[in-house]
Amino acid sequence: MPNDNIFAKIAGGFISFIVGFFAFFIFKLIFMIPLNIFANAQNYELMKGLGALVIIFCIYLAVKYTKYINRRAEKHKRILLRVLTIVFGFFSALITTAIVNMPLIG
Repeated sequence: MPNDNIFAKIAGGFISFIVGFFAFFIFKLIFMIPLNIFANAQNYELMKGLGALVIIFCIYLAVKYTKYINRRAEKHKRILLRVLTIVFGFFSALITTAIVNMPLIG
């Protein structure tokens, strides 16, 4: 078996973690901006609870997406998807931190 090396398994697990981490920010950006748009002073507590459920759903989607990438048979496509996920995830993390965490209720 080619992946019997423990260091190769650790490196693959670390890369999968990084891809999943940045995929989480992509899904968070997709779901949390509309949630923040509909938030107002009357439904603030409801939106906080719904936001927590959306975060759990985003974690689930990030895990599924990472497993999907790892199952890809073609190595070049798998590498391309990982790189694109990390790049878009980095920008999504910046946008999410700047926009989603900004209080819109005033």
